[in-house]
Amino acid sequence: MEASGRPWRGSRPRALLAQILMSKEERAEAVELLHQAMEEYLAAAEEFLRLADIVAAWEDRAVHTLVATDAATTLAMADRWDAAGTAYERAVASHAEAPNPSLIVHMMCEFARLTMASQGADGVDTALDHLTQADAIRGAVPEGTEDFVPWYESGTVHYRRAVVLAEAERYPEALTEAEAAIAANDEGGEHGEGSRAEAVRIAALIEGKGLGRFKEAIARLTTAAARCRKADLPEAARLDALRQDYLTR
Repeated sequence: MEASGRPWRGSRPRALLAQILMSKEERAEAVELLHQAMEEYLAAAEEFLRLADIVAAWEDRAVHTLVATDAATTLAMADRWDAAGTAYERAVASHAEAPNPSLIVHMMCEFARLTMASQGADGVDTALDHLTQADAIRGAVPEGTEDFVPWYESGTVHYRRAVVLAEAERYPEALTEAEAAIAANDEGGEHGEGSRAEAVRIAALIEGKGLGRFKEAIARLTTAAARCRKADLPEAARLDALRQDYLTR
């Protein structure tokens, strides 16, 4: 199932536009857009629940894992956390029978993100627990497993943990995790350059806005942006923009 075909994708632009409208104090329009987005998430969640019932009798457990992970994430997006938790547990159980570690790690990272989006700092322990579970899943994957890229999965979990900790204003811990994400993506060579650049951006945000260490953050951004330009990556523009912002402080 390709991401572009997922039924909730259309809701994300609406949610983003709603945030912009909120910032301009156009609250009525923002609320309407958010309602529309939530309706799409709910509709997608209902579709996945029906699909889960259909495939329940199938012998192919890999399909169960796929459907359960998508259902869990979509239900969480729709703010149906009890049902999302049930689907989450179903996905983990299916994974035990038909392993798909990349899919499960992605689901757990998404739950960490969505928990923070829903609960804010109150959800930090729950979010971190999801990431601890993700570490356990990836740590148990045998070396050489097909379709599992250790450096990428490691970088993904460290990146998400950095963001969670930063949102909880635990900046020193967050920076340590961002550094770990950078190191993990370094292992991917040219394949890891894009995700490495994003990890650097998060590290610089934490270092500058969180810890007030703008000089160090500027140095980090300067080096990373030059590296991106050498690799002809569009991420250079975002790094340069943040660097310019810091230079004016």
